[in-house]
Amino acid sequence: MKDKREKARRMAEQLISEEKSRGKPRSMLTTYLIAVIVGLAIWAALYYLWLAF
Repeated sequence: MKDKREKARRMAEQLISEEKSRGKPRSMLTTYLIAVIVGLAIWAALYYLWLAF
């Protein structure tokens, strides 16, 4: 389970780094919040599946 959370965290970090490299005017806070929401959604789905079995 911890490995899947690490994977979600790495995906969020990758999203942040890609956004930085693009140089879009979107604020880093917005990018960070989107990454956190995506990470939490992935974690919640995995946790739900873990409870189902």
